[in-house]
Amino acid sequence: MRRLIVNADDFGRAPGVSRGIIEAHRAGIVSSTTLMVNQRWSRDAAQLAEADPALGVGLHLNFCYGEPLAQVPSLISADGLLERDLERLRTNALVEDIEAEARAQLERFRKLTGRNPTHLDSHQHIHAWPEMRGIIAQIAHENELPLRAIDDEHRAFLRGAGVRTSDLFIGEFFAPGSMDSEGLLEALAELPEGVSELMCHPGYDDRHLSDSSFRREREAELMLLCRPDVRSAVADVSLITWAEI
Repeated sequence: MRRLIVNADDFGRAPGVSRGIIEAHRAGIVSSTTLMVNQRWSRDAAQLAEADPALGVGLHLNFCYGEPLAQVPSLISADGLLERDLERLRTNALVEDIEAEARAQLERFRKLTGRNPTHLDSHQHIHAWPEMRGIIAQIAHENELPLRAIDDEHRAFLRGAGVRTSDLFIGEFFAPGSMDSEGLLEALAELPEGVSELMCHPGYDDRHLSDSSFRREREAELMLLCRPDVRSAVADVSLITWAEI
């Protein structure tokens, strides 16, 4: 049986992003999303999701953008916000600060939504960094939460740690400049048996994305995910959420 999770990252990143994700769920193939809980629009996003109970909502752990929720000096840049330079972050980040911020964000998610997340993933895949993957896997295991695996090696690590994950991760399709209907339809046609995750970033561009390099691409993804031929391409695939694995 072919099962597919279509997960939209960055829920709560900006009003236009949240609105686009909801539309991609209602009119397209998005079945799941992950909420950024340290953004000013995270509460609004959580309230939007209440009207769509079929949409799975996980936690998009965020160690590199916005305000920290814990005392995590090794993750902070000179402006007092989480460090956006990934090379500098990787050099300076302490495991104990990653753990503290992850636990604080998990608690914030519960306060915003009144429930546990369906799963965990992270902004820029920091949870998969070799030096950080152990503590994030531990938190996932403690809380009985699935966790995104970004490749076969990471998948084997997570399963060895007793953490549920998908059998396949499809992330390269939505790299900037690679978005077209032919590629998406081909990826959907070639889904193997088991559980696959397709990562996406639909949304509407708005002024709150002025510091982002990924803006119009979100609207292109939204249009693709809602195309009639794309919807037809998953007619014989079971669209699920992370809560179902």
